[in-house]
Amino acid sequence: GSKAMLAAIDKRVTVTSTLTDKAIIKIKSVLGTLEVPTYVSYQEVKSEFRPFVYLAKKMINSTEWKNAKPAKGLEIEINSDIPVGVGLGSSSACCVATTASIYGLVELYCNVNSSSWQFKELSPEELIEISIEAEKTIFPDTSGADCAVCTYGGMIEYPSVEKIGLTFEFNLLIANSGVPHDTKYCVEKVN
Repeated sequence: GSKAMLAAIDKRVTVTSTLTDKAIIKIKSVLGTLEVPTYVSYQEVKSEFRPFVYLAKKMINSTEWKNAKPAKGLEIEINSDIPVGVGLGSSSACCVATTASIYGLVELYCNVNSSSWQFKELSPEELIEISIEAEKTIFPDTSGADCAVCTYGGMIEYPSVEKIGLTFEFNLLIANSGVPHDTKYCVEKVN
């Protein structure tokens, strides 16, 4: 019931999405490579890939995709500077970047190749909402705070999502033990 203060860090996630003629969803990341048919359910996929299959299927099954008919499938390549499993919100950052990449790709395709169908850009609120949906495929109790700070950057107050302006230089020191942990378990301990 209290407000939280969150800060973005100077690590980045870059996601490249590509339309394909094959009816597959292919995901490449430091976690490995996954290739599944577009008809597969995201629930059938290993947990670390679920959010990205969910996002790809959400787009492929959308009215925008069906109206524009851009391709049969998607390839998603995720490159991240954020260490995995150390509590820095890497999954949220990947969900936000993947959502922006896929929607941006289809928006560009629709607006360039279709005179009759225009795809509107996602607002920050829509980007956060869709990213939270994706993250809930692996963390059902996510608050959405990490997706919000990944979208807006800087420092924010949550859940109001108000920017916190600083009038002084602020540095964070983040120590990484190098030992991955289970975020869900850590959150349950706090609860």
